[in-house]
Amino acid sequence: MAVLAIYPHASTLHVQVSAHQLSETTTFPLRLSDQELVDLIQNWLGHMKIATSSLKFAVTNGHLPPGCPSGLYALSRGFLQPHLNNRGPRIGQLVKEMWKTPVYIIDPSSLLECDPLARVTGTPEINRGCRCDSFIFKHLVRLEEEDRGIPRASGNFIVAHLDEEIHIGVISQDQMIDGGISVEEGPFAWQQAGALPFDGLLDLCLEAQDRKATLRRVGEESGLQGYLGLKQFQDLYTVSGEHATLVFQALIHQVSKEIGAYATVLKGQAQGILLAGELVKHESFVSDLIANIKFLGTVSLYPGNQGLSALKQGIQRVLSNEPIIDLKLEESDAYGVC
Repeated sequence: MAVLAIYPHASTLHVQVSAHQLSETTTFPLRLSDQELVDLIQNWLGHMKIATSSLKFAVTNGHLPPGCPSGLYALSRGFLQPHLNNRGPRIGQLVKEMWKTPVYIIDPSSLLECDPLARVTGTPEINRGCRCDSFIFKHLVRLEEEDRGIPRASGNFIVAHLDEEIHIGVISQDQMIDGGISVEEGPFAWQQAGALPFDGLLDLCLEAQDRKATLRRVGEESGLQGYLGLKQFQDLYTVSGEHATLVFQALIHQVSKEIGAYATVLKGQAQGILLAGELVKHESFVSDLIANIKFLGTVSLYPGNQGLSALKQGIQRVLSNEPIIDLKLEESDAYGVC
């Protein structure tokens, strides 16, 4: 029996296969098409002599249509609506169709959990989406609750996944009630600008030729890479100099402010602050960050990207026969129906 985990993150697709005593991981660039990525995964499995017919199921992450609770979902067309921008489920759908393999979505982000107060922006035409990777947040909170003997699904935590993208938000009693991501708001990240002054953003929009050019400028050509001119994310561990120090301290400043803001959502009663992601491996970065936020509560570290770990936990939940939710799609409705 083999099980496949598919995790799209920032510009990279992470893939892990587990079979008997074997566990192997690889990556592919997300600039490739969904079909090209599935073909590459099949070739990779073939090199390890793992037939696609031997896959028991696959898991991935994604976003839910409005009105649906988070949980374990069987992949269906309801996840493939264009407005959801669901790369994992799109790749999973090809796996399901081509290889006849069941695919499950692990704890997809749900607007139903988001506090209505957190959705209001100040402009009636625009709502916030609370689009954090809730499957990672909930995975980390479960680990923390188990480690500290806190009753399951009763904790109140601030979670910051500090990686190529930066996700910061609040889990309260197993519900992601508020959160933001660097492609839309909050601190800048590896390539993302985060929140920008409105007049400057408007100038960028007017200078760009189209919407895609603007999104590329603030989502792929900004952040740490834009400031420091680095080629690889791993170069962050060796970069030095006065300018690099200023940029890193600015990022620490912004992340600290964001965590502090989310502390008010829990009225200062957070049971802990969970820091995860590749940036947590950066010793000076994380030590300076902890110095800024430790007065808010206990700080726990989970170094490295936690996406595949969260999906691996999801695999165990599927194998233990946790109830699976079926997301249906009505022909007259643009959204999935739970």
